[in-house]
Amino acid sequence: MGSPKKWRLSATAISCFKQCPYKYYLKYIKHIKRAEEPDHFRYGTNWHKIMEVISLTPGDSCPCVDMLKPGFDSCPICDGGGLVPDDIMTAVTRVIDDAYTLVPNSVAPEDWAVERAKLLYAAAGYNWYYQNEPLHVIHTEVKFSTPIPGHTDRMVPNLLIDGIIDKIVKHAGNMVVEHKTTGSSISQDSKYWGKLTMDTQTSLYTYVLRLLRDRAELDIEGDISGFYYDVFHKPGIKPKFLSVADSKKFVESGEYCGGEFTVSETYGDLLALVVDGKIAHVELTAKPGQFKIKETPDMYGHRLLADIAERPEYYFARKELAKTDAELDRVHSELLGVFEAMRAMEKLGCWYHCEEQCEATYHCEYIDMCYNGIDPDGELPANLIRKERKDGSKETRNTEAAQS
Repeated sequence: MGSPKKWRLSATAISCFKQCPYKYYLKYIKHIKRAEEPDHFRYGTNWHKIMEVISLTPGDSCPCVDMLKPGFDSCPICDGGGLVPDDIMTAVTRVIDDAYTLVPNSVAPEDWAVERAKLLYAAAGYNWYYQNEPLHVIHTEVKFSTPIPGHTDRMVPNLLIDGIIDKIVKHAGNMVVEHKTTGSSISQDSKYWGKLTMDTQTSLYTYVLRLLRDRAELDIEGDISGFYYDVFHKPGIKPKFLSVADSKKFVESGEYCGGEFTVSETYGDLLALVVDGKIAHVELTAKPGQFKIKETPDMYGHRLLADIAERPEYYFARKELAKTDAELDRVHSELLGVFEAMRAMEKLGCWYHCEEQCEATYHCEYIDMCYNGIDPDGELPANLIRKERKDGSKETRNTEAAQS
């Protein structure tokens, strides 16, 4: 008889299961994933990288110093110098440039440059807005892989909860920081905040941190009181064409939304206008001699930064949400319920679909498989691939429920 299976569950896996068990089955048991990461995932991932850099102390040792391995050359934060730059935006720019070095085949180069500009100038706005309200970080990169108790004090066999907590800060006690990006309103009366009170990741992390503290596996004094949300509202404005008057003014002065640009013409006409060494898109109007310039990515970035300076509360918000003992007891019970449901479905070999999630907010990546009854062991749609294991095999029993 084979050894029992060891389940390893993360907040992402649990949230996926709660959305749709069949989606969990395809993603975490059959290891089927998107061939390319969608834009909104990439954007959020890169914003988290920026937040990690902004929280560093200028002049301190770079995090890479503690992670040196044979063959290590340099890192984008310190550029190989081993120290965090005195101007943190220098490090932020390096990290963003590193993330946007290669343009994916699925993204137009202009759109790629605009996405980079959104992040860069939004980061500058964030750094300006919170310059006098730094987060007092006491722990970073808290990795855990922990068992949890069942309905008694005995640990649930063959189950580990895995995760990495970006930051723990000293704020109204000890709080876990979560950086989020959203297209929803973040005004204080927005429903967005109510939804976050039910967020799987935040509730799970608070629960797990209290376990680690009580077991003396985390060096921290005082209570883990809840979560501190740091939210960025993604820009809705896009690059636009300047008016005829503003286009003429820009060519003459090189100034735009507080930025200074080098503007020149090539080939003797405005159809080839160069802004900071890059060709800008120009449209002639019906009237001879008149034209309109489309913002370059950096021109757009300066307009975005000006908009942030005018209404920063539209783009940035911070809010603390405390977690009571009763709420964390509910989290514990829910965890046990989810795990029992997973084990039951695996035993029966039946993972039910949740059709209400197929087209909710974003189309599910597995929608073609479900709508067309595609066998997960057969040929996959072009937008999906099977994730390979380190041993080269294309399919494992479970990514976060692996064989022990």
